[in-house]
Amino acid sequence: MIVAKPIFGYNIITMRKNTITIIELIIVLCVIVVAVRVQNYNNIFPIPEDNTHKKQISVIYKYYVEWALQSDEKKAKYKVISWLNGRLPSLSIPIPEGIIKAYINKFGFIDVTF
Repeated sequence: MIVAKPIFGYNIITMRKNTITIIELIIVLCVIVVAVRVQNYNNIFPIPEDNTHKKQISVIYKYYVEWALQSDEKKAKYKVISWLNGRLPSLSIPIPEGIIKAYINKFGFIDVTF
């Protein structure tokens, strides 16, 4: 229950202990709306469970580790990128199917686009 108390000529609104403020109510409603939207987004755009991409990534990782052991990690990353983008014709290793491009992202990780 909201009670107005006059203090210094002004009515100050105070709240009793067992009441919910409008701000708390708005926060609860916002949390519910966000949760529903996230659930709907996951239902509309599900993450595909495709084993072919896992197999292709494991092949790429195998060669990355092999090349990183031969030289260093930075050279291995650039060799993997060049290999996946078709700039190393001297390699007899086939490029995994479905790879459109590969690049090093701003964090220094290899990104592969299928």
